Amino acid sequence: MQYAVPDRANATVSVQCYQTGDREIHLILKDDGKGFPPNFNLFQKNSMGFQVVCTLTQKVE
Repeated sequence: MQYAVPDRANATVSVQCYQTGDREIHLILKDDGKGFPPNFNLFQKNSMGFQVVCTLTQKVE
């Protein structure tokens, strides 16, 4: 949120979590920020935050 919505007073964040019949858990996070720039590739980023997200999602699989 720090970079997505500079004016945090008007920010909206949505979190949904549910389990499907086949025991998959879905976690959906949304915000109304400006989004990623064109041609953004999550897997080519070397920041600590993206590394943590990628590592955690791989552990869940």
